[in-house]
Amino acid sequence: MIKKWYRATITIVLCIGAIFPQLDACMITFINDSNNTIMIRNRNNKISFFIKKYGRRRFGSPENHAYFDVCIKQSQPDSFRPLYTCQQNTCGKSGNPQLKYSDLEGNQGAAQLFTITKNENPHTSMVRELPMIKK
Repeated sequence: MIKKWYRATITIVLCIGAIFPQLDACMITFINDSNNTIMIRNRNNKISFFIKKYGRRRFGSPENHAYFDVCIKQSQPDSFRPLYTCQQNTCGKSGNPQLKYSDLEGNQGAAQLFTITKNENPHTSMVRELPMIKK
């Protein structure tokens, strides 16, 4: 009797896995393999969070592609500047992709699933945005 329930449970779990194979495939696990604390600004839900050096964090939603900024610490205390903007093109084929900071710099690994834009002028000064300075 126990074997029948065990088989039935396994069959149900496998069927659900076959119907929804990529339930969490668009979520991202970001791994900070740099020596500095970085900040992630999630553009989808406007939430920012920090990842300490050699730390990791999972974020995003199973339905929507990830869209976020990777910000690094500046010389001023508690000041971060956006260095990369990442927009996910495709979800992971076998679960959620694990993106490393070094993958962004080398454009390798899980970085192939993203459109990565490096901010060439990473200064965040608001003075540069004034109309009189732009002229």
